[in-house]
Amino acid sequence: MPISGNTVRIFIDESGTPDAYVSGKHQEHDKYFTIAAVVIHQKAYEVFKSRMNAICETYSPYLLNKEIKSNYIRLSNPRTLKEGQTPPYIFYQFPEAQELYDVFCSHIKTLIKETEFEIISVTTNKEHAGQKHPAHSIQQTLLGDLWERIAIFYVINKRPNIKILFDRTKSHYDLILKKSFESFKRFGTWYFPEEVVSQLRLDKDVYSCDSEDSRGIQLVDLCAYPIKKQHEKGNHDFYAKVIKGKLHTPVTDKRSKKTINMGTKRSLN
Repeated sequence: MPISGNTVRIFIDESGTPDAYVSGKHQEHDKYFTIAAVVIHQKAYEVFKSRMNAICETYSPYLLNKEIKSNYIRLSNPRTLKEGQTPPYIFYQFPEAQELYDVFCSHIKTLIKETEFEIISVTTNKEHAGQKHPAHSIQQTLLGDLWERIAIFYVINKRPNIKILFDRTKSHYDLILKKSFESFKRFGTWYFPEEVVSQLRLDKDVYSCDSEDSRGIQLVDLCAYPIKKQHEKGNHDFYAKVIKGKLHTPVTDKRSKKTINMGTKRSLN
């Protein structure tokens, strides 16, 4: 079915892994796992794609046709490049390398700030999750929390046509994600019981795509990492200056009067 201008696209990506944290085996930054979703209307997405394509064209001599990826950007900073390291982008090979890199990063930040979208995310400290809820699947629990928040977005925005896409990992995690969405639609959750979910006209499936081919997946990748680092460190600069303003506002449940954290839900902790 063709994508209409009224469609809302939801792009999903992860930062970190859902694998159990083992003290002494894993590093400190391995404790946290985030699943983020960028919610963006089709018209805003078309504008974003056009502007991102223009940035990539401008910086093509340095990007080597590689995708825009948070990890690639961090590894390619000439200021922090280690001897013998070959980064994904090659700003370092050119005169005024640091200035070129800094201006490129500034253009990416400006584009994200000026693009209209919202972020829904769920994060856990896996060490605490394992101690408090050892029988719970980290990935399944976070996905359930994410589907609930996507459903809430869907309801409060008068049930728009939505299309959900996620970054293909080519691993068993892809099947887990698809099965999780299928299970949510069939059986619901404690918060969204089956009889309620059955009345929602959510997308019939979630669709995998390669980040190389999707500007939307690249956008959510740029958002997921700083959210994870903010939970980890509490003072991430890019999060504070760029990402925080994009978080979906909290929602009040009319039944319980409780506040639902849509932007940065902390699960299992």
